[in-house]
Amino acid sequence: MCKTGNQVNGDESLPVFGWDEVRKHATKTSQWIVIDGYVYDVTRWAKKHPGGPRMLTNQAGQDSTDAWIAFHNDKKAVSKYLTALRVGKLRKDEDKESELIKDFRDLRRTVEDMGLFKASTVFFTFIMLHIFALEFIGWLIVYYFGTAWLTLLVASVFLVSAQAQAGWAQHDYGHLSVFNSTKVNHWIHIFLLNFFKGVSSSWWNHRHYLHHAKPNMLRKDPDIRLEMFFLLGNNLPKE
Repeated sequence: MCKTGNQVNGDESLPVFGWDEVRKHATKTSQWIVIDGYVYDVTRWAKKHPGGPRMLTNQAGQDSTDAWIAFHNDKKAVSKYLTALRVGKLRKDEDKESELIKDFRDLRRTVEDMGLFKASTVFFTFIMLHIFALEFIGWLIVYYFGTAWLTLLVASVFLVSAQAQAGWAQHDYGHLSVFNSTKVNHWIHIFLLNFFKGVSSSWWNHRHYLHHAKPNMLRKDPDIRLEMFFLLGNNLPKE
């Protein structure tokens, strides 16, 4: 299993729980999650969670190891908060990886070792420059040639392209995956969404993080909210 650095000396004295007990704590009033074989009570912490309480509510009663790894860049710092929330550990005979989970975690380690998660600052600098260039050309066309319908049509091609590219670029900054500095990523994300596109970066982060935590899960992924209109059959897909 992928270790997250949460183990401490003397954990032999911790209570041992099975999945039957952990799954009972999957409500708003009692939320337990499992990370790397340890059980944590995040009920009170949920209200203070930087990613919002719903992120933890959607994970309650489940193994959240992979979600925890994916969403926390500075795992050592986050582990300090986890220590105070630990209430036990998972029974050894139930702390087993399925073949699918094992393959996924092996793949992730391989990708990390290959450096494929490291972003190219040169590439993202070029992306930002060409967004500004497209925007500038669009407005320059209107400035020089007026507002005739053909002029506006040509200018809109550049302006819409700039908006589309900004939409894709903000995604990576929103995931804090471009620069090592969280603040730099946040500020560029705010600029691209709040200023350039006129959309709330906080709104986008809240919804998009929930999407990645539970992709395509009914009533948990905010990106699929019209399932009742499109899914056919006597029973909806299992949640």
